[in-house]
Amino acid sequence: MFKLENVTLSFDNLKVLTDFNLASQGHEFISILGPSGVGKTCILNILAGLLKPQAGLVSVTSLRTGYVFQEPRLIPWCTVEENMTLGLYGLKITKAERTARINKLLDKLSLNNFARYYPGQLSGGMKQRVALGRAFAVEPDLLLMDEPFSSLDENLRQAMRELLKSLIQWNPCATVFVTHDVREAIQLADRIIVLKGRPCQIVREINVDAGQSGEESYQKNLAEIILQESL
Repeated sequence: MFKLENVTLSFDNLKVLTDFNLASQGHEFISILGPSGVGKTCILNILAGLLKPQAGLVSVTSLRTGYVFQEPRLIPWCTVEENMTLGLYGLKITKAERTARINKLLDKLSLNNFARYYPGQLSGGMKQRVALGRAFAVEPDLLLMDEPFSSLDENLRQAMRELLKSLIQWNPCATVFVTHDVREAIQLADRIIVLKGRPCQIVREINVDAGQSGEESYQKNLAEIILQESL
């Protein structure tokens, strides 16, 4: 789905990436962990085509990309269904197909009764559900997520993780998920990338055992390994 090879990115004298390499393997869920300012969001923006590195190969074979930001970034004068429809106008699908696709997502997100609400009328969790719907409306091959649940309380975060899993099961896609939450990364990911340094380097890659990722003891042991790498 994507490949970054020997990618270099800097802002004036600030080196963010130097000869950085990362590639996805099919519909893989990759979680990226690392301290603030290490370059996690820059990697997402390079994959989205929003940033152009000074050197290296960027290959993204996905036809459709969905992006969920840390803040929902909804258009305040558009309703829930209008916000979710925004990415569809560039696709060659009929109005009936757009309507059917959005109605299906409204149902999956339990937003049927809020389709004509405006962002200012929604809670934080509902806004982020709308943002998820907007990303999945394009039926993405590649999903980029930048700490999308960080502003929510833990109970709501857990509910959103389960919702995300169900959406990916419905629409399989390669996913790159940036987070500071080690246990969140373990619960969601097939592979965890740990970043450190400036310019940032991958200091650890961990393949997560899906059969154990929900178990407290497995999460604790793996979290200890990751935290040791982060020191």
